[in-house]
Amino acid sequence: MARAIFKSWFVDFHPVKAKIAAIVEGRDPLRVAMSALSGKPDAELDALPPEQYEHLAAIAALFPDEMEESELGAIPRGWACGALGDICSFTAGSAFKPEHQGSTEGDYPFIKVSDMNLAGNEVFIQSANNYVSKAQQSEMKAKLHPLGATVFAKIGVALISNRRRLLTSPTIIDNNLMSASPVEGKSGKYFLYSLLSTLDFNTLVSGTALPYINVSDLKKIPIVRPPYDACLVFEAKASSMFSMMQTLAAQSSTLATTRDALLPRLLSGEIEASGTFEG
Repeated sequence: MARAIFKSWFVDFHPVKAKIAAIVEGRDPLRVAMSALSGKPDAELDALPPEQYEHLAAIAALFPDEMEESELGAIPRGWACGALGDICSFTAGSAFKPEHQGSTEGDYPFIKVSDMNLAGNEVFIQSANNYVSKAQQSEMKAKLHPLGATVFAKIGVALISNRRRLLTSPTIIDNNLMSASPVEGKSGKYFLYSLLSTLDFNTLVSGTALPYINVSDLKKIPIVRPPYDACLVFEAKASSMFSMMQTLAAQSSTLATTRDALLPRLLSGEIEASGTFEG
């Protein structure tokens, strides 16, 4: 749902196009945009509580009723053409020597590309195969990547898959990964994650034997920049969706761990299943 909303608002510009069509048809562009944003027909809009109606109208008002030509093609009037580096900062990972690997407990997770494939890590990094202490982190001089940063592979075959993951705690990443953090006042963590998920980094790949991407190339990726107010509205709307995803992923991981612990004991007869199941 969050991905669909992002694409509708900031890639396909549906609320803007709805207003343009409404003007041509002699209809109220604000009301039409409100319907496009909410999926509600006029009768249901009128039935909304006043505060909900006003909130929806305020969101609809953020989208202009005209498109204009730009170097990136037709974009909503008043929106800007920019570069990815305008709204986020990129940070490379750190070397992870074998002597620091192998601990399943510690203060900070130290993730590799393979950790992106762990169960429960499909959107958020919630677990890792390796952890390090604060003392080890200081000894290694490893950078901590902040909660809310988006991580992705920057080299090798993993780069081709275009996987993105959100960090849920301060995390160390190895030097095959890179993170992107939103610039305050210009982007938000969910807006940035959603934007990065629409980009194909394969178009920037250098090298033949071992593909890789450069930070300088990432920063130059052209993007359409909506007003920050529109980013904030998306951030607020997406927040509940991503929070639910994180909660469900954590629950799923806990249930999988419990299953893996109980199944061998059930099969060996160490414990017995009890209870009656009715269809």
